[in-house]
Amino acid sequence: MRKAGCGVVDASVPYTEVFLLPREHTILTLFEFWGRRWRDYFGPFVGRGVEWLERRLASWPRVVVVPSNFVGERVRRVQGDVRVVPFGLRLEEYLEHRGLGKAFDVAIVSRLVPYKGVLEALETLRLVRRRLRVAMVGDGHLSDAVGRLAESLDHSASLFFRVPEEEK
Repeated sequence: MRKAGCGVVDASVPYTEVFLLPREHTILTLFEFWGRRWRDYFGPFVGRGVEWLERRLASWPRVVVVPSNFVGERVRRVQGDVRVVPFGLRLEEYLEHRGLGKAFDVAIVSRLVPYKGVLEALETLRLVRRRLRVAMVGDGHLSDAVGRLAESLDHSASLFFRVPEEEK
């Protein structure tokens, strides 16, 4: 911070530097806040520890920036100064993949946990009357359930579990 002459540092994924930075000069960008749902993902013991770390992380900086009111309300339970700045996918990065030569009609990329609603998203595809080519990408303890549901659809489903982040 001193070498770069920074007055404020925006800390983001992987958050490892947050606790090394002075609170009054730190802004944290959080994309999501799970709270008790970490217990669903990691189980009751490890999940409780991760939940505690997440609360400590969110309460450390001067300001937390989040992408939605939903996440903002969750973070406000542990941090007073939360700013909602909507952001999301940069669609122009995906335009090259559209067209007749595309490999998939639908791609769902997510952590495969109840909190993310992946099973509900797949179930919604039953409403589409034409056969779709669906790519399901992610990891998590719902992978078996996702696989069974994807196979039960009237669509062509390709499952990609445990894919490295840079390939997603």
